[in-house]
Amino acid sequence: MKKINKIGILVLVFFSLSLAQPKGAIAHLQEHHQQSGQLSLHSRQTLRDRAGYAWQVVLFPGESPSDPRWNLRLVGFPGAVEVAHPQPLTIRAAEGMDWSAADVFRDRPPAISVGQYDFTEVMQHLESVDFLIVQVPLSEDRTLSLKIPPFLIAEWQQLARSKSSPERSHSPHPSK
Repeated sequence: MKKINKIGILVLVFFSLSLAQPKGAIAHLQEHHQQSGQLSLHSRQTLRDRAGYAWQVVLFPGESPSDPRWNLRLVGFPGAVEVAHPQPLTIRAAEGMDWSAADVFRDRPPAISVGQYDFTEVMQHLESVDFLIVQVPLSEDRTLSLKIPPFLIAEWQQLARSKSSPERSHSPHPSK
């Protein structure tokens, strides 16, 4: 009987540990129908800051097939953060590269916890970075750092490739 209990406990411990292990991230690109009726793909993930607040991180291409721009929208926890407008976003790569992304919303954000930035220049260098640190300008001259992990960089790379692919990029009808 003791041997059966020990085996049961070992199975339970093994099962619990297997659930606790991080799984490989799968790119999860989402389709979005724009006002023009065209289909666009975007990346949407939730990341947590050091205080434990969730941030929605959304990367999406410009509004038309000929628009080369990329936008990064950061949505913070309402009431917990106030994004400083029109301050630029600062981006740092582990490989020593730094960028600045202009505030797209400037003085008219949809909410005080929302920022959107022109991410076009950074997208041109994604193939050569492992992870990014995004420094979000907050009110009262504060900044908040969000780490963009490797799985999300890979998802963004996939998104960039899909935009340049003529069969997927901005087709008027999604393929089913």
